[in-house]
Amino acid sequence: MGASRLDASTNLFSGVRLADVRVTQSVKTVVGVDDIGLHYNVMTFIRGDVVLDDIRLIRPVLRLERTVEGRLNLADLIKLKTPDPNKPKSRRTIEISDIGISDGTLYVEPGAVGTSGVVLPAKVERLDASLGVRSNAEELTVNIGRMSLRAADPGFGINALSGVVRRTENQIQFEDISLRTEESSVRVRGTVANIEAGAPVLNVELASDKLALNEIARVLPALRGYVMQPALEVKASGPADRLHVAVNVRDSRAGKLTGDLIVDAVGPGRRVAGAVSLARFNLAPLFPEKARGGLSAASRGRRPLRPP
Repeated sequence: MGASRLDASTNLFSGVRLADVRVTQSVKTVVGVDDIGLHYNVMTFIRGDVVLDDIRLIRPVLRLERTVEGRLNLADLIKLKTPDPNKPKSRRTIEISDIGISDGTLYVEPGAVGTSGVVLPAKVERLDASLGVRSNAEELTVNIGRMSLRAADPGFGINALSGVVRRTENQIQFEDISLRTEESSVRVRGTVANIEAGAPVLNVELASDKLALNEIARVLPALRGYVMQPALEVKASGPADRLHVAVNVRDSRAGKLTGDLIVDAVGPGRRVAGAVSLARFNLAPLFPEKARGGLSAASRGRRPLRPP
């Protein structure tokens, strides 16, 4: 760890303030923070738990990359763990009531995070956030009070993100997740169970007043060329290999589509069966601009969908 400066006003029994903090790995600075402030009750440390009232990070800069061993370089600095059913439930509680981040920056080196079909930004800046974290043997909880950022390469902006995510031994729960980007808004709630074995079991609701596909395509290249900005509601319930999906999609160009579907989301064929209802439906926006040519068709009625 590099040098840091302890503020003269620090009271070690209730808090610490550090300036010009630098963390190095292999002679490279991976974390730099202009100013860190921590407030805590020292008695919680004596009882064996780690409970911080708040942490304030002013202009933090982080660099995320893979080490030569293939591990994330920041993994050893973040010790929060998810519940493990194979370990005794005696792990101490780690809780930070409020983590405040002002004007943060994150650099993501190529290959740092493996993703399929997703393009992660090389740089995140203007990161401002307030969130709480609690980890014990039963549950890992992240409470996002607010978060906003701007990303580059590709360019993408989050105006507001909030909500709660809970991770237990075999389930992830989303509580009132709300995301607003520069052009879109999305709300998510529900659970994904049976995540440790077999097909996951979903009970999830997603809604959007406007989902600008050309904006989302910056990080999901498969959507490039689509010009729709639909409003939609999606409800998915059941195991992922026979998932019941109810959809309601409305777009000023494409028309309206409602559907009651059974989806196999894990099989090699990704099969879909059920029926959809169409109203003032125009096929053209459903095809990327390069493949559209002179396609234009309107349809109304109910259409069955059957697996091959």
